[in-house]
Formats: sequence, C-alpha cells, structure tokens
Amino acid sequence: MNVIFAAQGSILKVFHAIDVELRSKGLVSKSAYWVADAEYFRFNLNQLDVLNAPSTTVLKEWMYTDFKGASLPENWQLLEEKYEALDTVWNAIVADRRLMHGRLCKTKQEYKGHFSHEQLKIIIYNALNDIDTLITELKPDRIVTFVPATFGDILLIHAAEVHGIECRVLRSTKIKNYVAFSDKLGSSSTWLESLYEDNLLNQVDKPFYSQALAFLEQGTGAPVEYEGSIAGKNNTALGHIKRYFVGAVGGMVQKVRRIRLGVSGDNHLPPLFGAYVYGNLLREHIEKNNRRLMSKRQLSLDDIGDLSYVFYPLHSEPEVALSVYGREHQNQIETIRRIAQSIPLSWKVVIKEHPRSISYRTRKYYEKLLDIPNVVFADPDTKPFFWNQKSRAVATVSGFAGFEAAMAGVPVIVLGDASFSLLPKTMIRTVKNMETFASELKCLLRNHSHSESHLLAYIMANMQVGVDVNLYSDLLAKSGRITMDTGDIATQISRLSDWMLHDLNGDHSFMKGR
Repeated sequence: MNVIFAAQGSILKVFHAIDVELRSKGLVSKSAYWVADAEYFRFNLNQLDVLNAPSTTVLKEWMYTDFKGASLPENWQLLEEKYEALDTVWNAIVADRRLMHGRLCKTKQEYKGHFSHEQLKIIIYNALNDIDTLITELKPDRIVTFVPATFGDILLIHAAEVHGIECRVLRSTKIKNYVAFSDKLGSSSTWLESLYEDNLLNQVDKPFYSQALAFLEQGTGAPVEYEGSIAGKNNTALGHIKRYFVGAVGGMVQKVRRIRLGVSGDNHLPPLFGAYVYGNLLREHIEKNNRRLMSKRQLSLDDIGDLSYVFYPLHSEPEVALSVYGREHQNQIETIRRIAQSIPLSWKVVIKEHPRSISYRTRKYYEKLLDIPNVVFADPDTKPFFWNQKSRAVATVSGFAGFEAAMAGVPVIVLGDASFSLLPKTMIRTVKNMETFASELKCLLRNHSHSESHLLAYIMANMQVGVDVNLYSDLLAKSGRITMDTGDIATQISRLSDWMLHDLNGDHSFMKGR
C-alpha cells in the first residue's frame, strides 16, 4: 500500500516513525511527503531515513513561496476546472495563517498579508499541480495529515476528494489525552458519529463507560484539563528576565542555524528579530496596556450577582478554530457585535480573552470591543468553566469551552464546526446564519434539557475512536503543556501505527469492541 503524509514542523517525526513501523510490518511499500517548515526539515533530515530514500517524493512547501522565476503552470485553468466542484480553493489560503497574514502573525496581530493576489495564484496552482500529479502517479491508498494548518494540508484533502482517495486527519479530542484520526476535513468523523449513536443504548455495557463517567463527574465540578493545553505562565520578574535572556540567545542560535541550513531567505519563516521584539521585549508592556483597557469594563466572578449574560470565550488568532472550523467568524469583533444585538436588552455579553492573546492583540481591537455597549470583559485570569456556570447561555465558534458548558448543564450555541454539536438540540444549537441567533437562543432556552446519557455517549465515542498518547507534550515536545502518564514515546508511536494498520486493512470494528 502507498501513503502520502502531510507534516508541518515536528509532526514530521511522528508520521515518519509511523511510516517506518508500517513498512516493517509489510503494510506500506511506498510513501510520499508534503513538508512545511524548511528549518525543521533540514535540521532533522539525517534522522528521517525514508525521506532520504531516492524513491521517496517530497514536496516542500517553501519551494512554492519562492518566486524566483516562478509563474503560473500552463495547465492552471484545467486545474481550476478539475477542482471547481469543491467549495473553493480559497479554503487552502484561508487555513494558512502565513498566506493570509503577515510573517509575524504568531506574535503580533496583523491582518495584512505579504503575498499579492497574483503570488497567491502562483503558490496555490503550482502546489495543486504537483499534488495532483503525485496522486496520479503514486495512487496512494491514504492521505494522512495533522490538524489542517497549511495550504498543502487543505489542497491534499481536496485532492483526495477529487481522486476518490480516503484521507485521515489527526487531531486532539480534548478528552484526556485521546487523539483521533478523522475521515474528513470537518471536526467529526463517520466513526465518531456512528459510535455516538450506538453508545446511547446499553451504556453500562459499553467500552470506556466507567472512564467516561469519571471524566463527566470531574468536568461538572472543576475545569477540564486535557493533554496539550497550556499549563500556565511564569509571570514572576525572574521568569521575565529568564525569557528575555533565553529568547535572545535562542534567537541568535537559530539565526546561525538558518544561515547554516540555507533557509535564512525562506519568506515563509517568521523573522527572528521581530518575533523576539514582540514575543519577548514588548510582551509584558503590551499585556499591561491591554489589561488596563479591559479593566475599564470588567467583571470578576464576585461582581456577577444576578446578571443575565451570554458568555463568549474569545478564540486565539489566527488558529484553525476560526480559519478552518469557523470561516464565517474570522472577525470576532463583528461576531460579538451580532451576538450583542441578538440578546434581550437587559442582558450582557461577557467575553473572556484567550490566555495566549492578551499580549498579542492590538489596543484598537479592545477599543472596538468596548464600543459595543452591552459587552463586558471577564477577569482574564479565571477559567471559562466558572463563567460558564453562571451564564444563561454560552456561545462559541468551535471551542471546547462549549462542551464544558454542556457538561455543566448550560445551553450552548455553536457558530462553527464542533464535533460536540452531535449532542441533541435541546442541549446545543448550531447557528450558521447570525440572523437566526436570537430565535435559536430563545428556542434553546425554552426547550433546554440536560442529558447525561448523551454526554456519556459522546465521551465514550471519543475514547473508542481515539488513541491515548501525549501528542503535544511528548511526541511534539512542546514545553509548558499539560501531560499525562501514558508510556514511553515508542509505545505511543506503536499505538498510532496500530490504529493505521487496522485502518489500512479496512478493519474499524476494533474501535467498537475495545
């Protein structure tokens, strides 16, 4: 069997390890890769035996953003016709923050991109041409990618649809440390949906019932902690000084490494000096000013009293929660404005800043939110869990706070694509058109009914389709993340490869019985 893997950064090592293990079992004979992040790829290439093999095709994302002598492929109009049945190839551009936004978009809010329309066309059609050719020649049995965050991820998923090839998208379920492969771009999967329905019957006899019950009990009494979420920031003076020093030294080391690897001119990598200035030197200053702005109209949990409000936890930007699962709500200011204009006049909208974004957003962003008269800020240092509990309803684009609210018995409105929208309409309403928000909210409040059995069915289904691995803290080696005790890295890789082995053999019955 043949497989195409799409990897950004450190997920490349994970997919490579799965590839090697599947080859050792005689299941995969040939693979190809789409790789994003030239620096990571070249720095780790000597550890990636399969990618060094002459027979392995590697499509490198950074080659498509290098415009030296680049032009549209001759067949670009044929590609446009071939893929016109899809919603739009703009999905691929919108999903990739470095195509849509500036090069500092991870550390500084900026909406102005550095690619022109003509350049975007060159990037997308050249990449799509090579992807289309690769699929035609390799005839893969699966296309495997991580949370779709690059234009290559989305183009590969679209191409899989056009060529009739099954794709697998790896993502966190946010249920403990379970990660799951989906068979489609959306937040759910056909397996999750089927198992959810099946789990509504004879629950106590189903796999993971006791684990799901324990998770639900914990989630109704305290904030849920899941693997990969941010463990907390070191806000001491010593912590700030350490970050300034480590950031400066790390930046210099990285600059030398980029020159040595020959990637210093890659216009898809963030500039190191700007990233250090905004991510280190100015971080505390920006955060202090933004906190001061929010404090002009801010509530603590003790201030709420009998206030009626809809709670909206802000998403960090730019992230797939908005760019992939909530495209209609990339402008959260306008989304909040529409919510504020759709609730009873005596109510308020309480918004809470995302912990990663207080030092990220601009002053104007908060000023525009303060222009909305019935909007107030929640104390940013408190967990969404506590604001959920005291709200009349929770509105979210696709955030896990919505599921936390459902566990706590609070009505939830989802504006984007969230897998927990499987729950009944008496618990959660999906609103695709903001013109119906007011009527949907009234209907939800009038008919709201809490169902523990549906919550358990959903939690169990995620555990059944999932694999328990520390994806972010162990396999991707991201620091400052919550982790869980789940075995060494080799064991975790074997769990993922075993799932892929069953999948490639067409055996999905193991999920139902384990």
